[in-house]
Amino acid sequence: AVCYGCLAAGETKLAQLAGLAVVVNADDLDEVVSHYLAAGLDDELIALLESGIGLDRAHMGIFTELGIQYARARPAKLMEHLKLFGSRLNVPRLIRVCEEAHLWKELVFLYIAYDEPDNAARVMMAHAPVAWEHVLFKDVAVKVADAGVYYAAVSFYLEAHPDLLVDLLKVLEARVDHARVVGVLRSAGHLALAKDYLLAVQKADIPAVNDAVNELLVEAGDAEGLAESVRTYTNFDALALAGALKAHPSPSFRRVAAGIFRAQAKWGLAVDMAVADGAPKDAIAAAAASGDAAVADA
Repeated sequence: AVCYGCLAAGETKLAQLAGLAVVVNADDLDEVVSHYLAAGLDDELIALLESGIGLDRAHMGIFTELGIQYARARPAKLMEHLKLFGSRLNVPRLIRVCEEAHLWKELVFLYIAYDEPDNAARVMMAHAPVAWEHVLFKDVAVKVADAGVYYAAVSFYLEAHPDLLVDLLKVLEARVDHARVVGVLRSAGHLALAKDYLLAVQKADIPAVNDAVNELLVEAGDAEGLAESVRTYTNFDALALAGALKAHPSPSFRRVAAGIFRAQAKWGLAVDMAVADGAPKDAIAAAAASGDAAVADA
């Protein structure tokens, strides 16, 4: 009654003194806040709450309500408040407030504090660049439970931060399905952006990865690298690759194709290619390896 009487008389400082004795009672806090807001005394309410958090009897409601008023009237002060008093806040309530106020950076902070990395990652991607920061995103991404977020992140980085894609994939390497990542990269038409990642994970000998690496090596004109790849990693569409290289203008790539045909026991094709390229020794070797007189006669 004293607090409200002082407010009616315009004695806001005296009202604050009386209000401090009231807001320490959690059950009375909402009424006091409503009274101040109804009177249009936003600044005075914030001053009351700022004084209230310093009291020995300060409770979670005061810290949370001050955060709410910062979000509503002084958003620039909210992040510092969250960092200083994160353990004394009703986080779910502030999450709702930040969503309504479109305070995305603060919302990410709260989701992380509330151990909801999936939601934090989604907000960062949906509201970049305001809410996104690369190092923080990587820290959050390794804690995500929904695998779908990983592939959404790959698409996001392809579109918004292609120069940082490989760095992201390094931290996700043990968590993602590499074949699915290749699918995302292919759909976007940007396999080459992730070449370093693909080379790093090729040790798993996954067909989709091998096909992607081989394709990039052909595009780069690296016949030596391609030959090493097909020798070392055998899970790939061998006949499709050899067929594509059969008419390649480079003799080095045609030799790779001939080697694949030999490895696949396609002796006739191997002999034909060797003859066409003027490599009789290779033709004789392939015919001998076939053990088939008909191949040799041809």
